[in-house]
Amino acid sequence: MIDYFGMIFETANIIRRISMKRFFVLLILFLLVAAPALAGGVTRVEGGIGPRGLALGGAYTAVADDVSAFYYNIAGLSQVEENFVQLGSEIIFPRFSYERPAGIFGAESESKFVNIPMPMAGVIARLNDKLVFGLGSYMPFGMGVSNSESWRPGKNFRKSLLGLGNFTAALAWQATDKLDLGLGLDFGYAQLIYKAPLHQIGEAVFNPAFLKNEGDGFGASFRLGARYRLNSKLTLGLSYSAPLKATLKGKTAVQLWGRPLFEDEFKTHVQFPARLSAGLAWQAGQRLKLVFDADWYPGQPSGLRLDFKHLPTIVQKLDWQTNFSCHLGAEYRLNESWKLRGGLAYLTAAVPEITANPVIPDGLGYGLTFGAGWEKNGWTADAALCYYLADRRVERFTGNLMPGRYQMDGLVVSAAVGRKF
Repeated sequence: MIDYFGMIFETANIIRRISMKRFFVLLILFLLVAAPALAGGVTRVEGGIGPRGLALGGAYTAVADDVSAFYYNIAGLSQVEENFVQLGSEIIFPRFSYERPAGIFGAESESKFVNIPMPMAGVIARLNDKLVFGLGSYMPFGMGVSNSESWRPGKNFRKSLLGLGNFTAALAWQATDKLDLGLGLDFGYAQLIYKAPLHQIGEAVFNPAFLKNEGDGFGASFRLGARYRLNSKLTLGLSYSAPLKATLKGKTAVQLWGRPLFEDEFKTHVQFPARLSAGLAWQAGQRLKLVFDADWYPGQPSGLRLDFKHLPTIVQKLDWQTNFSCHLGAEYRLNESWKLRGGLAYLTAAVPEITANPVIPDGLGYGLTFGAGWEKNGWTADAALCYYLADRRVERFTGNLMPGRYQMDGLVVSAAVGRKF
């Protein structure tokens, strides 16, 4: 695989200052180190991947001028005039608490302190005056909570992790002076950890029966992008990423009243949702740029079906619903080298009240972001910081799995370094 991509870049005469073989070795090692920590959070309302998009509150579909374009809008790759390589990472510091309503058996719970790295890396190569080819890796989806490992009645939702790491090969084409188009193929690695009581029916929790599910697997999908320059000041961006269905295999350990009972192997399919994004970038002044994004995620009325080797099939009810997010950002150029950025974000809940529980939290969320970017002599450096919060009350109605108050907040720190060559 490395030799194949090396031949592509050699044919295009783009290898001048770095060895692509060394780059891919570094990239693979970088991802292997981070792979065990695949998680982000349904409530990451900033929508940010990469420090530039994060600092703009996730409003990056019409901009998308660095490696994070693989996620936001692959048509943005056509803006790269020189070959470009970039490495970066986000570190997420999430916090979550759950409080049961008065009169219901149980108590408060609070998640452990964790830090979650989410790396991003890629290379973008100009093939000719119309075509740009790129390879990128990033983590578009993730959620996870880690609570106490002790078994206690009414507090037996311990840990969840559902993450996706994408490797994308993309081609961007400058179709006209105003229109850029992009096509990408996604190859995803998915990881699942779910440690919680059995709630196969979804309308009741059977606390004595506890399942520890761990597995991983692969899937593939595609994405499309477009950028259209309406005039010298306005640019419209559109992006669509198709749902990615991953086939996972793993093991399940079953406990009864806290005691190990037996183990089995399982196979399941996890479908990560599609995303449709529209963005607008307005050059409001010589130094000021304003950006806006709206993202739509279709719902998935299904559950997590675990087909075991020996045990009967179990379905953990999920029924995630359609949700959307809005993002607003501003960028101000201080001089030829420095830019300041800031943004706001809002996200509706994907997890419905009927299946919300302490390891699948979600709610109406808000994010506040800011950051800075620097560029000089072919080098780029960007950094961003985000604070997000979400709050939700699930009432004691028939059918709601775990009523109570869910509170989530956290910090996201992001940085990346790039080099033009």
